[in-house]
Amino acid sequence: MRILFLTSRLPFPPDRGDRLRAFNIIRSLSSDGHEIHLASFIASERERQGAGPLGAYCRTVHLVHRSPGASWLSCAGAVAKRVPLQVAYYTSSKMAATVDQLLDREQIDLVYVHLFRMAAYISDGRPEYKVVDFTDVISREIDMSMSYRRGLDRLLYASELPRIRAFEISVARTFNECWVVSDAEAEVLRELCPSANVHVIPNGVDLDRFRPLETQPGNIVSFVGHLGVPHNIDAVLHFYDHIFPEVLRERPDCRFCIIGPSAHRSLRRLESDRRVLMTGFVEDLNASLNRSAVFVAPLRYCAGLQNKVLEAMAAGVPVVATPCVNEGLQAEADEEIVLASEPLDFALRVTELLRDAALRTHIGLNGRKFAERKFSWKTARERMSVIGASLGR
Repeated sequence: MRILFLTSRLPFPPDRGDRLRAFNIIRSLSSDGHEIHLASFIASERERQGAGPLGAYCRTVHLVHRSPGASWLSCAGAVAKRVPLQVAYYTSSKMAATVDQLLDREQIDLVYVHLFRMAAYISDGRPEYKVVDFTDVISREIDMSMSYRRGLDRLLYASELPRIRAFEISVARTFNECWVVSDAEAEVLRELCPSANVHVIPNGVDLDRFRPLETQPGNIVSFVGHLGVPHNIDAVLHFYDHIFPEVLRERPDCRFCIIGPSAHRSLRRLESDRRVLMTGFVEDLNASLNRSAVFVAPLRYCAGLQNKVLEAMAAGVPVVATPCVNEGLQAEADEEIVLASEPLDFALRVTELLRDAALRTHIGLNGRKFAERKFSWKTARERMSVIGASLGR
């Protein structure tokens, strides 16, 4: 099929959740012989220079520059309207013209919209088949986060939540089908919009890149994630303030390693603590994971599938997580993953793993087998094959 692929962020490099999913679906569909035409926003010319590798998977790549300043101006103009701010942020007449030209010129069979914020570029009658990849039901994550937000941030999201929920429902009704990353997200979307045609397309994991190494882990507890997004910022601070001190009571030599780019200013106070190592982006994430005795995912709110957890499991590192993290995974507690809700219990489970090498090995190897068994990008290919057959392509 000829597929028009719309993304709000350039899907390369695949260094954060949304880019990882978009890039791997593009690569997977391309390997099946589909003709991909990509239209994506970029925020800087540096991104344009780094887009070259996408040419190996896309017939054409069309990049629309949109500065953050112009995007925030669009948001300011949308405050009094009912459009979600994240939709307004990505509103562009140039992107609209690019999409229209591609639909006219390339005889597109199917459009794949990555995240609902790009759905406004596709009208009801074009093209023949429309897929929106929600990945997560964002309104659900915002709803879960409200008790952890304060001040202006809380007021902003209290206003944004009903707009996003209404927009998600509208998009789910309009598109031929909706993709989400887990059964838990599918259940939420079907409840939100019973008429939606929902399909679960899980993320895969690169089992060659993420694998156990013959290295001896240090007395290190690690967290990985983009450190500019609210649920990761909250998780790191929650662990540092309420869980890590309890771990240190029993293991005073333990270090907390925080891996990921774009650290928010609220995390700067951790930099002066010699027991904390903030690495920023690392080239070889698998090596960093394998130096860890335990991986922690103390997220108090989240949606969908946490790629960082899946990658740690593939690397054979035992994971301690909150129950909301496991909603998207559905791993077996105390066999493939360790779950804990309250700070004291979370710290107890971490120290238990630090103390017991045999238990670490047991949970780590089972986690690896779980990742091997359940997570592959082939689901997207298989679904596209079904759609193609129904369209006679």
